[in-house]
Amino acid sequence: MLSFVSESISGNSTIRAFKKENEFLKHCNKLLNKNIVAGYWSAGVGNNFSLRIDLVSIFVLTISTVFILLARHSINPVYLSLMLSYILIL
Repeated sequence: MLSFVSESISGNSTIRAFKKENEFLKHCNKLLNKNIVAGYWSAGVGNNFSLRIDLVSIFVLTISTVFILLARHSINPVYLSLMLSYILIL
């Protein structure tokens, strides 16, 4: 997109001489639309990855919390609280 715009600025007299302003605008809009779609896809992929990582971390935290609640009478509570704090840090 940027190279197209810079080449068009340097050749604007040629575009005007051959009366191709409408074709230039159509081509520029087409490239701009492709650029916007690529940006949306890029943001979507990042958000999808973030969502998956969040779901995995919630799953690990849930399993760990259930284990801590079930083992609170058989294991030293200090160790369990230390384990929970380490899990929350990660």
